[in-house]
Amino acid sequence: MRTTLDLELPILKELKAFSKSHSFSLGKAATALLAEALSAHKAKKKAPPKFKWHSKNMGPAKIDISDKEALYKILDQEFYQKK
Repeated sequence: MRTTLDLELPILKELKAFSKSHSFSLGKAATALLAEALSAHKAKKKAPPKFKWHSKNMGPAKIDISDKEALYKILDQEFYQKK
């Protein structure tokens, strides 16, 4: 595949020297070096940190949440105390 790249002169000189020393065409030398650089770049990417679940014993429950009336009473108390 053909494409055009704008390379800085020092990079082009090094690429030509690399291609000559390895008996590659300029395109094959660029492909080999870019593939190596992209592979190294992918390897550097960090994986997201693994999720860790932290838990503590909070003691016995202070209310039975299956008792709707007791639950609403506590929720109402907390709501009106904040205002």
